[in-house]
Amino acid sequence: KILADDLIPKVAVLAATGGYLDDEDAAKELADNVDIWKAYLEDVQDKADELEERGDELQERAAKLEAEGKELKDNITELTDFVPEYACQAIHFAPDDMGSDKAMCEVLLIVFVVVLAFIFAITASNTITSEAKVIGTLRASGYTRGELLRHYVSVPIILTIISALLGNLIGYTVLKNGVIFVYSRSYSLPTIKTYWDADAFVRTTVFPVVTVIIINVVTVAIRLRISPLKFLRGDLSLRKNKKAVRLPKFKFFTRFRLRILGQNIPGYLVLFAGIFFVMVLLIFSVGMPYTLDKYMSKADTFAIADYQVILKTTEDDDGNRITTDTATAEEFSMDSLSTVSGVRVGEEITVYGYSDGSKIFDLPYDLPKGKVYISADYADKFGIDTGDEIELKAKFAKDAYRFEVAGIHEVFGSLSIMMPNDSFNEVFGNEKGSFSGFISNKEIKDIDDKYIGAVITRFDLMAMARQLSYSMGGIMDIFSYFCAAMAILIIYLLTKIIIENNAGSISMVKVLGYKPGEIGSLYVLLTTIVVVISTAAAAALSYYFVAWLWRCIMYGMAGWFKFEMDFPPILKCVVMVLVAYTIVALIDLRRIRRIPLTEALKNVE
Repeated sequence: KILADDLIPKVAVLAATGGYLDDEDAAKELADNVDIWKAYLEDVQDKADELEERGDELQERAAKLEAEGKELKDNITELTDFVPEYACQAIHFAPDDMGSDKAMCEVLLIVFVVVLAFIFAITASNTITSEAKVIGTLRASGYTRGELLRHYVSVPIILTIISALLGNLIGYTVLKNGVIFVYSRSYSLPTIKTYWDADAFVRTTVFPVVTVIIINVVTVAIRLRISPLKFLRGDLSLRKNKKAVRLPKFKFFTRFRLRILGQNIPGYLVLFAGIFFVMVLLIFSVGMPYTLDKYMSKADTFAIADYQVILKTTEDDDGNRITTDTATAEEFSMDSLSTVSGVRVGEEITVYGYSDGSKIFDLPYDLPKGKVYISADYADKFGIDTGDEIELKAKFAKDAYRFEVAGIHEVFGSLSIMMPNDSFNEVFGNEKGSFSGFISNKEIKDIDDKYIGAVITRFDLMAMARQLSYSMGGIMDIFSYFCAAMAILIIYLLTKIIIENNAGSISMVKVLGYKPGEIGSLYVLLTTIVVVISTAAAAALSYYFVAWLWRCIMYGMAGWFKFEMDFPPILKCVVMVLVAYTIVALIDLRRIRRIPLTEALKNVE
């Protein structure tokens, strides 16, 4: 604008007089183009005016923003710390915890499918046994094995598919509310909306259905290999008849029971397998809450110390080193690394640096660089022993660290490694003498809260244990009752098969004049002895199997604690099976009474 205001009159004078120009041609050219110059300069002046107006607007907006900024500055407190999204437990703890539960649910799903397949196999075999003469007649009439196979597997397959569809319908509508309730008791969850999941459908529907179909087809196909004549006779054994084993001169009833035992060894082996499956479910359902209770009862002893105070900064506002007058307090350093191999990659390992002469850690300070002590849980989960080399890396960086295990420190409840604080600072590139906070068996009260980032106490570990027991204990109690019902069902099916296989012998004994009580002492008493022995053996085997199963589950979860189960809860499982068998035995006695005497005459050759 200033340029335009200054040039316009000068150009007019120059154009009129040609003044100040010694070159007449230049003056004449300027005079000829004066209108163009005037138009150009006027355009420049208009743009200058427009820019001046915009400048005024910008000045007004700047003044307004300055006022708003001053107001915001007065209302904003100083940012002293922040938590990144990946480290915020409020965001990740519930999803991560549910993801860990998924590992346990998948193992239980496999066990359940095996048990269901076992039940279906028993049912299919029992159906073939009960309809043996009908099958023999049909085979003799010209029906093929394939036709009979399709007939006998069609109903179980259709029933399985219908059950799977109903299970999905109920699971996505009614039963989901129970799961939501359990997790809502432990976490503050938003409104939950359920979505159909293809992976869950394959695992919970397709896999069980296919397994049951295969089991049914294979079981029935094997049974139908028997000749029509043997079906007509009711002899469904696949092996050739062998000569009877000569028995010692025991009492008659003892010899009779031994004969029954020898003839029904396959049935009793299947009975043992059924009891084993039931005992696995019971040991798991009873042992899980018991393990959590044991863990909770010992959780207060797992903490390294009663109080761990983690500082935001080790210097106060004046630049002085933060200290405490608490007598038992010790400086310590803390960081976290992740595993790169072993049973679980990415497992978070806490790294502690302890001070010289530490009474809390009670470990030697003269360890060479690169040597560390590891917690007992870390050693147990990853199978590490003294002298082994471990490799860890920073969780969100590429830095890798190798350490040699100097020893195993009897610290439980955490996966951690420990080293002298000087080694800690050297490994992680910290300043000499730096530390992360104080650890003490007494509460530290003389440090300003603004310097404290977190305080970890024994109560925090107790709260975690209580949360585990609270969220899973109730489910396991319901699960144990379900297992008891499953025990009754399996034992009932197995003993039913044994009695039906011996229906002819029982009828013959009736013809010979034996009373139902005496017959019961021959068959039911023998089965009772087998059940008691099988239950005791299955309890021992199931404990070790579930302990191994528990390790497999924990391999897929963060943290570690062992499966623990003493004699009383194991005895409870044994009693539950025996009570289930007692109910079945009463039913078996009734079934024996209902076997007619004419049954003995049907199979006479």
